[in-house]
Amino acid sequence: MIALMCNAEDMSPLEFLRTFHLIEGKPTMKADVMLAKFLQLGGHYEVIERSDTAAEITLHREGAKAVTFRLTFDEVKKAGYCYGKDGKTLSRNWSTRPKNMLWARVISDAVRVMDPRVNAGIYTAEEMSDEDTRTEPAPKPVHEKPQPKPEPAKAAPTPAPEPVAPAPVAAPVAPLADPFADLPDDPVDYSVCPIGKNKGKAWSELPRDVLLKVVENPQTLTKKHVEAVKAALEKTPF
Repeated sequence: MIALMCNAEDMSPLEFLRTFHLIEGKPTMKADVMLAKFLQLGGHYEVIERSDTAAEITLHREGAKAVTFRLTFDEVKKAGYCYGKDGKTLSRNWSTRPKNMLWARVISDAVRVMDPRVNAGIYTAEEMSDEDTRTEPAPKPVHEKPQPKPEPAKAAPTPAPEPVAPAPVAAPVAPLADPFADLPDDPVDYSVCPIGKNKGKAWSELPRDVLLKVVENPQTLTKKHVEAVKAALEKTPF
């Protein structure tokens, strides 16, 4: 995974370690790196609050209105992803360093909304650790009562026993609310190269030999990206 990421993002292994964590084989970006990349793309930010009970930050981007993002510990408790597998006890990270956990989540959310080029499809290590500990309680199995054995037939016909109604099935447990569920999806432009040296360039602008290499070795690109590359190849036969 490290080798693929270094090749796709055109970075050294040392730079990878400064930028990402690997959580169960998945790359997660550090929160301070997200802010640094946002600044490199011309953004600005202002820290409003960073405490054990709330995290609040205002992001500015050229050509866009400044937006303030806030997340409180009460909202996290209501959502439930701060608890361990028992659903009642705070996980180790949330019980020992709530300030850092709140800050990482509010940064990831804010940067993803204001400029998805920074962390599109990548989350912080804190978010991934929450998903690992968050489990939904499974409904208990319901056992039906055994049917009574029919009595032996007699001379006179015996009425059949009435069927026993099965025990009621437990209602499914509703999923815990996610404070970020109403956020808009990140726009993805499949006609543009998302990674590597040509990141941000349209496929139609790239030389034919580069497009052929992408088709032969798509690496971490999605199927829709590859289809866009093939369409660009058909328009550039030479």
